[in-house]
Amino acid sequence: MSPRQQQVLSMLATGSVTSLEAGAVHKIRQLPARILELKRMGFDIRTHLKRDAAGQRYASYSLEGVN
Repeated sequence: MSPRQQQVLSMLATGSVTSLEAGAVHKIRQLPARILELKRMGFDIRTHLKRDAAGQRYASYSLEGVN
């Protein structure tokens, strides 16, 4: 597992994450690609499509089975 994948997994373990949060706080680019890699490794990651106040759609990711 790459360091970026581990970082994304750590973020998911503490709650949901969006591309904006991942990029701004952790300097992780291409979050959807890292999410796909983790899904292919067998992690149960859910995608939640949402809209912001301006009506723009974005995805929020969460790791299932983690409290």
